[in-house]
Amino acid sequence: MSDTELDRRPLSMDRRPLSTFGLVDLAKAIKVEHAAVVEAAKSVVPRAIRAGELLKEAKDGPNKVGHGKFTAWVEANCGFSMRQGQSYMNLFKNKDKIMAALDASGKSETVSLLSFREAVAIANDTAASSTNTSDTYDAREKKLIEKLEEMKAPEAEAAAEKTMKEMRYIVKLKQTAVKQAG
Repeated sequence: MSDTELDRRPLSMDRRPLSTFGLVDLAKAIKVEHAAVVEAAKSVVPRAIRAGELLKEAKDGPNKVGHGKFTAWVEANCGFSMRQGQSYMNLFKNKDKIMAALDASGKSETVSLLSFREAVAIANDTAASSTNTSDTYDAREKKLIEKLEEMKAPEAEAAAEKTMKEMRYIVKLKQTAVKQAG
């Protein structure tokens, strides 16, 4: 095996004990694994959009699954839940919206570098409507608080923690987008 082939071989394929690796070997192996992670990440959103397109075809195309059988078919044949399938179909349905959001940020070429979660957030973003964004947020906040008030304390605490964690994540995404755009 040539040095170049050895350099590109994943560490998982190298059966030498890790303790025999010097720092140079470890650095090379780390770079190879990192490059593989970056390469895999580039295909996440495009593949999710394609999965959504295929699901839509199974649901509505000429060879469609019969009426009322789609959820059962997805769960029996696709290896994931209908909820995941709906996420894929939503990404497919909103692929133009995802591209428009990236165009607006000047990053249209980076659709392949979006995380699945970022693409879902873009797809689910409220479309321009006649209501003020602040009013929409206030109405949703009120509804959320009402739901929390209906829950028992431990359930409400867990739900609030989950929601706050997701909100912090979205704020960080927006901060990162601003930094990258600037």
